[in-house]
Amino acid sequence: MGERHSEYARDADDWYVESRWCVERLLDRYPEITELHDPCCGSGNIVDTALSRGIAATGSDIRDRASGRFEVADFLQTQLSRMAIVTNPPFKIAQTIVKHALNIVPDGGLVAVVAQAKFLFSQGRHPLFVHPWMERVIVFSRRPSMPPGKMLEEFGEECRGGGSMDYCWCVWRVGKTSPGCAVEWTL
Repeated sequence: MGERHSEYARDADDWYVESRWCVERLLDRYPEITELHDPCCGSGNIVDTALSRGIAATGSDIRDRASGRFEVADFLQTQLSRMAIVTNPPFKIAQTIVKHALNIVPDGGLVAVVAQAKFLFSQGRHPLFVHPWMERVIVFSRRPSMPPGKMLEEFGEECRGGGSMDYCWCVWRVGKTSPGCAVEWTL
């Protein structure tokens, strides 16, 4: 792996928390989302943002990071179908999370992951991005700050610095063959 330029030390569990505005950009682009599940919900930022918009949202995580608020479950061991999986997965298993989600989300549903832009640049992940269900990449022109969850727990939102890494949303529409993947930018 290349040199890290983030101002944060690497979290052992790859638990980094997206800014609320990142979630809002996805939900702005997909107003048809009426329900979603975040299987890597951490403290619940994606869930809370969706709930604030009247979207039925649930979450789970492999560890209890929210004082019992969400189910503790290994998403990769579940077959529970949801219309939309929206998540910020640990980078090291993001590809596995996407593949599993694509297998359990019903036709017409969405799989959306926020990831470092480097997620797009890999021979190993190439099949994900030429997959006929790949619908859109939404690139953040403004770099979000995504500190480790433990740091946010300790210091609160004030610990967010200026973002130093590029991120994007990768979105698949299950069962719908796209004529090609759209790429768009947002602030």
